[in-house]
Amino acid sequence: MLRLMFDSNGYDALADNPLGLANLRSLVHQSEVEVLATHVQEGEISAISDVSKREALLSICRTLDAQISTDGAVWNVSKWNVSKWNEAKWGPESGDVSMEKIHSVSSNQGEDALIAATASREVDVLVTDDKRLRNRIAAQGSTIGVWTFAELLRYMDGLTPP
Repeated sequence: MLRLMFDSNGYDALADNPLGLANLRSLVHQSEVEVLATHVQEGEISAISDVSKREALLSICRTLDAQISTDGAVWNVSKWNVSKWNEAKWGPESGDVSMEKIHSVSSNQGEDALIAATASREVDVLVTDDKRLRNRIAAQGSTIGVWTFAELLRYMDGLTPP
């Protein structure tokens, strides 16, 4: 079984591609793929001001994903504070992506740092179209697969009939 995690921008891509979303749901139902997420993705989606878009993305997130705790915590980097006390693992990070190397003080990337660190511990593939995040993960020599949404679609096309 392939274990996936989406960066928050992946939910936009799923909403914009109903066939891709249907294929992913089918693979999840068939236990070919498992999609994991943290409270971070839901928090970022919850901050979207467009109500219909926010509800559509939250629906995808809540019906597709299994929730897991983040690998570490980040505080005071966004208006919703990023980490939730009871949804974060405490202690040293256990994956091969360092939050400190993703999150820089000059940028507001605490969300990306938590997603990447957690993905490196919990899943086979992180799906993101964020080039900066992809480059920072690659620079660490991580063993996690980092796919674009287009690469995920190609993968799913190889597993499901056209």
